Amino acid sequence: MSVDLRTVDEIVQKVMDQLRSGAKSTPPSSVPVTAPIATSAPKKSEERLVLSERVITGEILQERLTREKVLVIAPRAIVTPTAQDILRQRDIRLVREGGAKESSTSPGKWKILLSAATPEAQRAAGDLLKKGEIAGREVVACTQDALKQAVTALSRAEVDGILGFVREPIRAAAQANQSRKIRAAAIANVSMLEEARAELSPNLVWINPHKRSWFELKTLLSACVGGGKPTPPPGWKE
Repeated sequence: MSVDLRTVDEIVQKVMDQLRSGAKSTPPSSVPVTAPIATSAPKKSEERLVLSERVITGEILQERLTREKVLVIAPRAIVTPTAQDILRQRDIRLVREGGAKESSTSPGKWKILLSAATPEAQRAAGDLLKKGEIAGREVVACTQDALKQAVTALSRAEVDGILGFVREPIRAAAQANQSRKIRAAAIANVSMLEEARAELSPNLVWINPHKRSWFELKTLLSACVGGGKPTPPPGWKE
């Protein structure tokens, strides 16, 4: 039996039409689609401010901070109350790092002499003694006795530094500085300590504890001993 070519063409056309209509009726969900995988962009690392100072004050933070959200300090650095307020206000995270790397500074051997032995001063000194941050403490009769003991101990290198609580800190510093081996300073706060440390690196620090709270005195004492062993500044001649 012969097959008409026209008939064959019609059959093929019908089959093609059926295939096309079937493809159009396929539900969209059944068609495999390759879509890109959504990935979150890498989180931008938080900007960090690294400070090597042993005492972190509010003044330092105001000068150095810009848009940082992380503050990195030494393990034993002291953060003053004003600095803590700034960190809270700006929602800045505090991180202590680099213990072994930043321990090249000798801790120093300090002693406290109390002539003006207020209860707050005695408590602050006792706290440092319990923690092993100072070599000892001693109550003396008057400013002159504190002065004599301080000069003798430093001249004989019995200690690296002396912290003295007296009523006349400026006068005591002037008298002590008559000795070449003494670099005495009278301070009232951590900012004054930083200035004295930058210019003089005092090994004898006089403080008037009257009208000072335990917390203020403890912070100040910790800042003094936390600065390491005091060494003469460049060009200093003993």
